Amino acid sequence: MGKLLANLCLLAATFLVASTSPGYEAGTAVPLAAHRALYLMILGNVENSGTTSASGAMEYEVIDGCVGWAVQQRMDVTTPDRDGAETRAVSDYSTWESKDGHEFRFHIAQTDGDKIVRQLHAKGCA
Repeated sequence: MGKLLANLCLLAATFLVASTSPGYEAGTAVPLAAHRALYLMILGNVENSGTTSASGAMEYEVIDGCVGWAVQQRMDVTTPDRDGAETRAVSDYSTWESKDGHEFRFHIAQTDGDKIVRQLHAKGCA
């Protein structure tokens, strides 16, 4: 649950940055640009934890389709503990929203090693 929450917070922060950009006024539409980004992640110093470090990557993409917007994110993080055992966690999510705002769907999948620990699918109409 914590990894899912972290991903959703990152998504919210991304859109918060866009909505607080210079020239933005409350109640006005913020133009969304299609883009793709790759982030490399390294945790260097950890205190009071069984985890000694963490490293991985996150790919984030916003796609402008004909009738809707799609967002895809994949985060892959490996964390070794003090005994040398490594844990690999992968989190994937994708969303699609119609440009008229009437339809929305998403899929979230989380794995721990090779084991799927959580999947969630939903779609709806406004």
